Order: sequence, then C-alpha cells, then structure tokens
Amino acid sequence: MFLSCSVNKSWDELNKEINELNVLKSDAILVSYGKPELKNSLSTAERKYQLNFIHFIRDIRYKLWSDNNLDLDTRKNIKKYAEEIIYKLKNQTLKYTENKETLKKKINKVVDKLKEFSKYLHELGCKKTVKFVKKHSNHIVTFAILITEEKNIPRNSNIIERLMDEIQKRCKHNWMHCTTQGQESILNLILTRYTNPQNYTEFKNKKHKQHTNKNHNIKKIYN
Repeated sequence: MFLSCSVNKSWDELNKEINELNVLKSDAILVSYGKPELKNSLSTAERKYQLNFIHFIRDIRYKLWSDNNLDLDTRKNIKKYAEEIIYKLKNQTLKYTENKETLKKKINKVVDKLKEFSKYLHELGCKKTVKFVKKHSNHIVTFAILITEEKNIPRNSNIIERLMDEIQKRCKHNWMHCTTQGQESILNLILTRYTNPQNYTEFKNKKHKQHTNKNHNIKKIYN
C-alpha cells in the first residue's frame, strides 16, 4: 500500500498525515534503516520494527570507523562476525519454519550472541558501536519472531531503496535545481510507474498524444 508522497517534510508531519487518513493499521510493521527520526515517528508499542539487515552491517562498519581506535583489518573481522550472527539466523528461519519452538530458541541465542558481541566491543573501547548494537539487537530479529507467529515480512527495504536511487539520479544532477514542486512532480511520476503501471502507461500515452498533436499543429501553421 502506498501511504504518502512528499518532499521536505519531517517524519512527524508524515506520521500525522498517515494517522489522519487512517490508512495504516495499528499493528503494522516498519522495515527501515536505522534513522532515529523515522523509527521514533512511525513505530509505536503496537507497530513492531525491523532494522534493515544490510544497514545494520553498514552502520556497524561506520560506527567502528568513527570510534577511531581499531585498525582496518580488525574492523573487517568484527564486521564479518556480525554478518555471521545475523545471516545464520536468516538460514535458521528457513530451516525451522515448521518448528516454532526450536526457532524461538535460535532467536534467543542470537540475541544473547549480540549481547556478548556488545561486551566484546566495550572491551575494545568502541563506545559508539556498542551503543548502536545494544539499541538494535532486538530490532534485528523482529522478522524471525514474526515467523513464529505465522507472519512474513522482508528483512530489508531494498525494493524502496532501489526506487529512491532512481529518484536521486533524477533529482540530484549538478545541472538540476528543482523546486519543491518540481521534485514532487518527479516523485509522483516515478512512484506512479512503480505502484500503478496501468495508470502510468495511460498518462504517458495521453501526454505523448498531446505532444504529437501540438507538433502537428505547429507544422500546419508553418506550412
């Protein structure tokens, strides 16, 4: 379901609009990267939150770098270990889909490993990384917990991020200086193409026909 489309609005404003329209269920699940403003505005006690797997690893890599007390090889090994923890859980959800009790034990084991991981990082003096891992150790396993409740959600937000990459390409050229209205028009056009191909095709054909007729009329005048 497509909920909102806007430019230069805060997450709080968007959340207010969504709530007023009453289009998002109270028990909806938010899957996103770890931007605090987004999580704090859209997730609630009823709305569970799944941190994007890929961004979890990227953020760990960045936090390790910003802690600035480990060499590159050590940081790479720590990042690899974090990947092993969470991607092992991904494989276990596939293996134990029908065995909910075993899967619950595997989830608890992953949370415990992340706690041990935090302690290890603390010993290394990586304060920023420790804070991040502690904050999100429960959010990275939401998808697995929901499988035990017969619910399936994605582990990442790749689909929408590919869409945003395309929007970025069209809005962030050095030679482009779009107004907010212009950016909203581009955004609406691209989102329509992704979410409603039929409407997009009809709109494109209509505009193409108008453009063709306009050129034809200009030729008539010059003839």
